[in-house]
Amino acid sequence: MAEVVKGLKALIRNPDITPKALRRHIPAPDFPTGGCLLEGQGLLDAYETGRGSFTLRGRVAVEAEGSGGSGKGKGGRRSRGGERALIVISEIPYQTNKADLVEKIAELVDSRIIENVSGAYLYPLPSRLVQYGLFIDAHRSPPTRSVLQ
Repeated sequence: MAEVVKGLKALIRNPDITPKALRRHIPAPDFPTGGCLLEGQGLLDAYETGRGSFTLRGRVAVEAEGSGGSGKGKGGRRSRGGERALIVISEIPYQTNKADLVEKIAELVDSRIIENVSGAYLYPLPSRLVQYGLFIDAHRSPPTRSVLQ
């Protein structure tokens, strides 16, 4: 809200302000579940014309699990040997159906479009705004770029 007020003040001071200059005060739309907004022409169009499209991506962190077959990994799960990584998506884009996302990842793993992944599942988050995050269990640490995309 504070960013919008700053933008309105800048617009009142200078009615001919360019969209690029206005973006210094109002950097991007905000969504209740968070995520990363990928900049592109659609976002610029939204500032200039009021209409445009943009891509919102989940916030991703990669956590390494221990190596070896006898230790326990994150959440008490047994590590199956070798170096593993856990891809944690903590901010799932607004209006993305989490169950459908898990199902889509499972389909991509089954069809071998995504490799080196043993599973994907939802987990509860302590945040008040976001109820669930998503774990993706990768066989390799760090996971390959194709898994992260």
